[in-house]
This record gives sequence, C-alpha cells and structure tokens, in this order.
Amino acid sequence: MSRRVRPPGRAIAEAVTEPFTRRSWAEAGYALAGLTLAPVGLVLAVVPVALCLPPWVPFVLVGLPLLAASSAAVLGLGRVHRALASGLLGLAVGAAAPTPPGRGFVGWMRSAVKDPAAWRARAYLVA
Repeated sequence: MSRRVRPPGRAIAEAVTEPFTRRSWAEAGYALAGLTLAPVGLVLAVVPVALCLPPWVPFVLVGLPLLAASSAAVLGLGRVHRALASGLLGLAVGAAAPTPPGRGFVGWMRSAVKDPAAWRARAYLVA
C-alpha cells in the first residue's frame, strides 16, 4: 500500500496557517473558558464531598444538604460546558437524563445525593 506524500511546501504552509483558522480560535476559546470555570467546578465538586466524610460530626446537618444542593450546581455547570462545546466547537453532547426529585426535603436530598448524572458531572469537573 502506498502512502500519499504531501509536498514539503504545502505541509509548511499548513503548519504556518493552522493557528489562524476559525477552528483553532474556537478551540482556544473553549480552553480559556474551561480554564476560567475550572476552579469553580473543582470547589463545587470537592468541598461538599469532603464535608460528608465521617470525621465531620455535623455531616448529616451540613454536609449532606450541601452535597444535595451542589448536585444542582454541578449539573448546571455541566450544561454550561455542553453549551460551550456546542457553540464553539460544534459538538453535540447529549444532556443527562433528569432524576425525578423525591417527596419532601429528605426525598429531595436522597434523590440529589444518589443522582448518577450529578456524580458524572462531579467527576468531569474534577478531571
């Protein structure tokens, strides 16, 4: 099987002009937007989980409600990242299936803490 070889002049021209294409600028914009959102995402993903660890005595009163509330926040930040990927890069990333909230405060908290989409969003934000 023979490979098609590009002329050296064309390869050099592509290497020089590639940083000035629309796609390159869109990728740079996406990276810059992600860089500015990263500290917020890291705090939203890590702090509530850390407050739920057993050494914390008030983890039931503070940590679990904070973890449940942060589920909505990390899902919202995930929507922002999907919108950026769609708008800047033209990538269609499907939204997570919504988890129906439970009845009452305890039901809402239980469903928010167990929401698999929120845990995936946390993992994405940490990564």
